[in-house]
Amino acid sequence: MNVSATNTGGYKVALKAGSHDWLCDRPVGEEGSDLGPTPHELLVGSLAACKVITVQMYAQRKGWPLTGVNISLGYQQIKGDSTLEKFDGEIQLLGELTDEQRQRLHEIAAKCPVHRILTNPVEITLTLAAG
Repeated sequence: MNVSATNTGGYKVALKAGSHDWLCDRPVGEEGSDLGPTPHELLVGSLAACKVITVQMYAQRKGWPLTGVNISLGYQQIKGDSTLEKFDGEIQLLGELTDEQRQRLHEIAAKCPVHRILTNPVEITLTLAAG
């Protein structure tokens, strides 16, 4: 998987992944044009979307009567002796599910690939290209 990011003026960034194009920007009050979500909003959105998809897939494979998933997720930095990056939210599972199914789907949400990336050690490298 590869995503390209290109500055298109000010803080506006054009993003491309495969056949998908979208924008990232800063709010007007932060010198942006507010033409797209901020980088932090994209990160939180990626995590929430991944959790929704993972739960839907699991329920479908099990044949459980899940009719919808809603996740509200927030992000904040808590500064102290060290900085804590905190994601906090709520999941709503729709459908005629048993208590056991609800609990299992709640657990499965924490197993989505983006959640695992964010909770495991991460290495980020960026080489300098000519130009």
